[in-house]
Amino acid sequence: MNSFSECSYESTHAMCMLYLGIGTLALLANFINLGMYTLSKDSRKRYMSFIPLEFGELINSVSFIHTGMGRLNELYSGHMYSPVTVHTCFYERYWPHAMILGTEIPALFLILTAVERTVRFKTLSNKIQPPSLPS
Repeated sequence: MNSFSECSYESTHAMCMLYLGIGTLALLANFINLGMYTLSKDSRKRYMSFIPLEFGELINSVSFIHTGMGRLNELYSGHMYSPVTVHTCFYERYWPHAMILGTEIPALFLILTAVERTVRFKTLSNKIQPPSLPS
């Protein structure tokens, strides 16, 4: 019976292939979305807040590919199961940075979009005068 703490070459290899597959699929989907959003002036105007989010998701999909390739490289070289310090992982391997940035950049764009919409709503609501009641 396999438990969560057990690691095998096959399961790690399958996880790396899953990362590569998801990253590639997401990369293609994000390119299609960006192409659709930037196709015409009207769609660029209509989907203006989605375009930065798609760029963030594009970075996220590239980070999945980097992580899959990095872990697969470590697996093939035989260093995947050797003990590693946090310092070594952070300064000598490239995929932890990609994974951190890949997940945080879309969240940052969502926060910026929410702030922009809030500011826009507040400025528009300040400009609109309520109708005066007849006396």
